[in-house]
Amino acid sequence: MKKNTIKKISSILLAFVMILTLSTATFAQSPSVSDNTYLVTVGNETVTLEEGQVAAIPLITVDNSSGGIQPQQAFPGEAGTLYLWADAGRLYYNVSMNTFCTSFEGTLHVTDLTSGLSGGYTPVSGFTGDIATSNIQGHRYGASMISGVAYRFGEPIAFVVDNYYQWQN
Repeated sequence: MKKNTIKKISSILLAFVMILTLSTATFAQSPSVSDNTYLVTVGNETVTLEEGQVAAIPLITVDNSSGGIQPQQAFPGEAGTLYLWADAGRLYYNVSMNTFCTSFEGTLHVTDLTSGLSGGYTPVSGFTGDIATSNIQGHRYGASMISGVAYRFGEPIAFVVDNYYQWQN
């Protein structure tokens, strides 16, 4: 009799644990993002792009006239453009400069917005490149080039403005 009671209790507990593990969290989908569309925010302006379109993000000059380096002080200028786009599980970037510079360094941050998991911060260097994303079908992603700086022989001459790129696989 005692064995049957233990078996019944064990079976009930096992069934209860299985039911708890089967529950899944669902996240609301943004009404502004559909399949194959991309939301890009630069400063306070957001635009929607279709598959294959590229976001152009301005780079603004750094004022070094005071003799000190002030990489966070923005002055309007036509230093160049950062292009961001996503394709086949990768986030691509390309920097096109309107002024002479010798290098570009930055950090890309990608987040899987559907699961809430961060892809981390990936340092990038060079005027063109790409990083991998988790590339899960149906998931929404957000990315930003943070701390992107163009240098002329080690001196910062331009940096990217605040930007945010969003897409759905």
